[in-house]
Amino acid sequence: MTTPHWTAWAMRLALGIPVAATLLFAAGRTGTAALGRWRAWAVTAFLIALAVPWGWQGAGPRWIPELPDAPASSTRWMLAVWASGAVAVTFRHARIAHRLGAWRNAAESPDASWTRTALGLPSPARTAARWRFRFVPGLATPAVLGGRRPVLFLPCGAESWNATARRHVLLHEAEHVRHRDHRLLALWTLLDVACWWHPAWWATRRLMAFELERAVDHAVVCQAPHERGDYARLLVGLASGEAAPGLPGLAAGALERRVAGILRDAVRPPDAAAWSVFAASLLVLGLLGSVLVRTATTPDPLASEARLRLSADPFPGR
Repeated sequence: MTTPHWTAWAMRLALGIPVAATLLFAAGRTGTAALGRWRAWAVTAFLIALAVPWGWQGAGPRWIPELPDAPASSTRWMLAVWASGAVAVTFRHARIAHRLGAWRNAAESPDASWTRTALGLPSPARTAARWRFRFVPGLATPAVLGGRRPVLFLPCGAESWNATARRHVLLHEAEHVRHRDHRLLALWTLLDVACWWHPAWWATRRLMAFELERAVDHAVVCQAPHERGDYARLLVGLASGEAAPGLPGLAAGALERRVAGILRDAVRPPDAAAWSVFAASLLVLGLLGSVLVRTATTPDPLASEARLRLSADPFPGR
């Protein structure tokens, strides 16, 4: 008899997350920046599908073979360790949400210069003129919190930034809002809780955040192609500062690659073939793994009948 193991769920994640990270890394190296957001969404959907506990009650698809019964004490111990980590990660995200909520509900910081700059942006980035602006002490990197009426968190002193820097910040954050990247961050929060124990998940998360930022950089450069040098200098100047908690910041290791992409002589157009190959790879890998597992775990009826006969009469014919 086999039990509907939660350890089967853990093994599915243990095998699936490194595969997703490898594919994302390879696709990011060969694909275009404009498709980075789609790559991040595809990997997120793939990992959400892995994290859903199919088969816990003996129904639904099984991605790995059924496991034999494990000692109850060890199963309870492993489950307690996972639950403790999940509670700690949930508490951390709750603190981040509380901090961002306090910033969001603080008194609005009116600044006509930012509103005027937003009104001069091309559509649809011009909707930034309706945003709320908050100047946060100690914050060095701008960040936007999406929703019905987004809030842009800015460092104290951003009132004195020149028009070019204001325009680049608004173009950058408007891309995050337009594509509703805050929904992707919410899914990552759920995966943080479920997959906190897997080092490959945190590497995958960093790769996906980098892909998001690359896609935004691509959009900004397309809208201001003659200001790519100013935009790159702005990113370098903000990289050393403290990012808003819970929001993708500027990773020092990825900054060089981002700046190199911004300063490239020409921005390549979106390559639909690279995205198609990446999506097809995920699909084929999942189908192949499912078929192999089912083939390996499906008993041969003839072999089963032969074993039953031999067990009943080990010396047939006598």
